[in-house]
Amino acid sequence: MPYVMAIDQGSGSSRAFVFDVSPDGVLSTVGSASQPVESQFPAERSVEHDAEELFETCRESAEAALDSAGLAWSDLAGIGVTGQTETIVAWDRETGEPAAPAISWRDQRPGATDVVDALEGEQQQVFTERTGLPIAPTWSAPKIRWMLDGGNEDVAALARLDRLALGDVASWVVHRLSGRAEHVTEPSFASRWGLMDLATQQWDPELAAMFAIPPAALPAIRPSDALGARVAEGLAVGGAPIIGALGDQQAALYGHGGRRSGQTKITMGTGAFLWANAGAVAPEAFAGLVATCAWAPQDRETAYALEGFLPNAGAVVSWLRSLGLLAHDAWPELDEAALRDRAMRALPAIAGLGTPYWAPDATAVFEGMDSGTTPGQIVDACIVGTVHLIADAIDSIASAVEPDTILLDGGMSQNDSIAQALADLTGATISRSSEEATGVGIALLTAHALGIVPPEAGSVEHDATFHPRLPTSERESIREHWQAFVERVL
Repeated sequence: MPYVMAIDQGSGSSRAFVFDVSPDGVLSTVGSASQPVESQFPAERSVEHDAEELFETCRESAEAALDSAGLAWSDLAGIGVTGQTETIVAWDRETGEPAAPAISWRDQRPGATDVVDALEGEQQQVFTERTGLPIAPTWSAPKIRWMLDGGNEDVAALARLDRLALGDVASWVVHRLSGRAEHVTEPSFASRWGLMDLATQQWDPELAAMFAIPPAALPAIRPSDALGARVAEGLAVGGAPIIGALGDQQAALYGHGGRRSGQTKITMGTGAFLWANAGAVAPEAFAGLVATCAWAPQDRETAYALEGFLPNAGAVVSWLRSLGLLAHDAWPELDEAALRDRAMRALPAIAGLGTPYWAPDATAVFEGMDSGTTPGQIVDACIVGTVHLIADAIDSIASAVEPDTILLDGGMSQNDSIAQALADLTGATISRSSEEATGVGIALLTAHALGIVPPEAGSVEHDATFHPRLPTSERESIREHWQAFVERVL
C-alpha cells in the first residue's frame, strides 16, 4: 500500500503520522511520534514560540514516525502539513534564519490591538468584506504591522533591505523541509492572515497597503493540494513530495468527511469549535461568525466555511468539578426531564460568550435557585445551558447554511447523554467519532491529490449516531424559553 505522512504543527506539540492508504480511503497508522512545543510569555497578553523549535520538533517527529514504521523518506508517496493558523513567522530571505520569535495565534499584545484600533471605520468595513474576518488582533496582519512599526527592530530592518520573508507555520515548515527552496502557502492558511481576498484567494494589494506590509515578503499562494515542494536531499536522499497543507480545523472538517455543503463539524473540547461547509461561493461574515476558506484543491471546487467559537464547553465540566459539584472523574448524565426543566436555568458564561453573542465580559447567571435546589440540579442546568449555547451557534449558521449532518468529536462529546441532548436541542442527526480527525484530514487530502483514492472517499470512523427524540413542537418551545432567558440576562 502507498504510504502518506501527515505533519501537524500545533501550539503545544508537533506530531507526525505515517499512514498506509487503501484504495477505498481507509487509513491505517503504521508510525507516529510527537515532540512538545514550548510557549513563551514575554509580556502582558503576549504569546510566542521559538521559530526554530517549531521546525525542529516537526523534523524530529517525522523522522521518529518513519523509524517506528520502519520506513525512509523515499518510501513516502507524499506529505501533507497542517497546524495552528494565524501564528506568524518572520525570517531573513538570504540566510533563512528566523528574525524574531513566532507570534502565536493566542497572542493579544497591546501593540497589535493598537494597530487594529487605528483603522478607520471604512477601512474596518473593507477588511471584513474582503477577508470574511471580523477586525481583531488575532489575525496575522496586525501582528506583522506591530513588528514593522518597531516591535521588532530586526524584522523592520530586513523589510527595509527587502530581505524579509513572512510565513504561517505551514509556510515555515515547508520552507525548511524543502531546504529553503520554497516560500509558499495555500488558501486555508492564507485566509487567516487578514490580507487575502476570500473570493479570489489571492493577496489583496489594498489590504497589504492598509497594513503597510511589503508584498514581496508574502509567500506565493498555491492550491491546497499542489504546493510543488519536495523534501531536500540535505534532509533525506530521494525526498518525498510535499503535496499540500490545510489549517488544523479545516483539516479536521476534511477528515470527518465534511466535504459537502451543509455538513458541520463540532469539536467539544475546553471550548467548542463549530465549522460548517458553506459550499463553493465565499459567504459573508455575520452574527459573530467568521467566513473563511476550508480548502482549495487544484482540480476541484474550492470549499468555504463558516466558523463559530464558544469558550464554554468542557471548561464548564472542569469548573463544576472544581466546585465539588461533580466528582473528579464524573460526567453528568442528562435525560429529557433535564431538557424540559424550566424551574431553574443557568447561563454558564464562565469565560464570556462566543458565537453568536460575542459578549466577552458576560458572567455566569443562575435563575430560579432556592433553598431546595440540589447540586445535581445545578450541574444539569449548567450542562443543558452549555448545549443550548452550542445550539444557538448552530442556529446562527443555519440562517446561511442549513446543517444536514453534525459531525461531532472532542472529549466532552464522548458522553452519550450530552451528544443526545445536542441532537434533541438542534433537531439534527449527530454522527460522532472518537478518532482524532486533523491528521487523517491532511493525509486524505494528500492521498486524493495523488490519485490513491477517489476524492469522495475516506473519513474518520463515526462509531455512534444520535437522532433527535423530542417532538419538533416541544423542541421549539424549549428553545424559545431558553432564548427568552438569555435575552433577559444579557
